[in-house]
Amino acid sequence: MTKVEAQGLVQKCGVLFANAGFTQGNGTIKRTLYADKFEEFDFETMKKAIDKLILSNKFLPSLAEFYETYQVIRKKQGMGLPARTTKNACNVCGGLGFLIKPHTVNMLPYDYLYYCECKAGQRWAYDGRIIKEDQSEFLIPSIAEYHRNEQLESA
Repeated sequence: MTKVEAQGLVQKCGVLFANAGFTQGNGTIKRTLYADKFEEFDFETMKKAIDKLILSNKFLPSLAEFYETYQVIRKKQGMGLPARTTKNACNVCGGLGFLIKPHTVNMLPYDYLYYCECKAGQRWAYDGRIIKEDQSEFLIPSIAEYHRNEQLESA
């Protein structure tokens, strides 16, 4: 969702929930924090999550409660992939944050996931080799690595 949409949802929360804390000393920081986190989600689904939380909470829910409710609604809608954002969408991935590209290993075709280097793609980046506990060899490479490998194969 866009920054303006996220700020609108935060403003709606400030009006609907008692003791939201958006007007006190640290209110601006709290508003900004909520808006920044809301930007990562789909606008319509988050609106539904807020509407559901209004019915069960008198006071402003935590970000974790917003996230849990958002995930439940998203799961019910059957959304396996994140929604594409048409506004400010990346030219490479179209706002999804990842691309699935074919790759041949031992003459067998496989589909590989590559994360895009845009803002939406940062949540798909994973490198199991840098984790301190339970290290693994698994990683999700950048789409730039796919293009480098493609150029090497064609040369």
